[in-house]
Amino acid sequence: MSDSVSLSSLYRRSRYERIEPLENGEGKQAQERKELFAVAAVAFTMKHEADFKRHFLKEVCGVNDTGNADDYKILLQPHDFDLALLKATEKSEAIVVEFKVGADLEPKQDFRKKEFELSPQGYGYQIQDDKEGKYSKYANLKYVILLPKENQGSLSENSVRVGRIQCHSRTWSRLLYAGQEPPLVEELLNWLGQNVSEMKSRIYKNMKNVQSTKAAAEMCGILSCVSEKLLNQKRPKIRWTMDESDYSFGVDIPKESDGFDGIRKQKNPRWPLGWFGYCKRQGNEPRLEVWIYIGSNVAKELAEWIKRRLGDTAEVKADPDSNIVISCSQPRDGDMEWFESVLRKLK
Repeated sequence: MSDSVSLSSLYRRSRYERIEPLENGEGKQAQERKELFAVAAVAFTMKHEADFKRHFLKEVCGVNDTGNADDYKILLQPHDFDLALLKATEKSEAIVVEFKVGADLEPKQDFRKKEFELSPQGYGYQIQDDKEGKYSKYANLKYVILLPKENQGSLSENSVRVGRIQCHSRTWSRLLYAGQEPPLVEELLNWLGQNVSEMKSRIYKNMKNVQSTKAAAEMCGILSCVSEKLLNQKRPKIRWTMDESDYSFGVDIPKESDGFDGIRKQKNPRWPLGWFGYCKRQGNEPRLEVWIYIGSNVAKELAEWIKRRLGDTAEVKADPDSNIVISCSQPRDGDMEWFESVLRKLK
């Protein structure tokens, strides 16, 4: 599958992906959108790749006899659920799967909690007590939580019965293939590798970057020096992203940084002020970038004010999500001098 139609490129071009960072690095809405895309991508892959559907039924849903995988009807986001697999033939079965990529598991979704079975909003209650019989009419009822290994905690991988429902959890690594990956499955796993921590290792297969050691150390040194000098931030935490041909590598501008009073009044107080570092985006040359997180309708007006302050030393624009992007591909002086100049003028 070419890059122009890959799942990763579709995600980048969709409204599922927006930049809304909070103190923990990612906003709740952004996490939820990521999970919605994961659900849609998995369902699409199951529909068009029979081998993956069998793999998913066995590894995630605990279905031992996958020879009848075609009997399972796929429902995408029915009711409050993420995904349902329904088999109406002999030994009928309804399987509800809850996806978690970054967002927390709510009590109504957690089969360990009483809200799961007793609350009308609880998923267990909705599965086995639905008056329309869309799920309760099936002989076997299953509920599966698919989540990152780091968030699994005490969620059992062994089957736990809650009322009529057999419940268990599975980690995302269960989707990995031992053998040859069909092209569409490879695309799905590549996207998950960029978004689920336990699967990130697949991104780095066969990479050889030893020749870039000096450049990487220099970049870290520049970012650390600027942070310590202008933001009173010793040993700043490097934040990076890697999404096929899009890369970024930089550090946050803490919300408590001295100065920036004009910007601070215009933004969401929960967010960091912004981010600065190195970026390479598909179809564009590498750039130095400074992001200001505004998230409001004043972003365009503030971008014009910043543009007047910076003159021709940088490009300034407000993105569709009301963040301000300041960038430069070839600074007149060095990288550190450009970062320092921009941050000083923003103060």
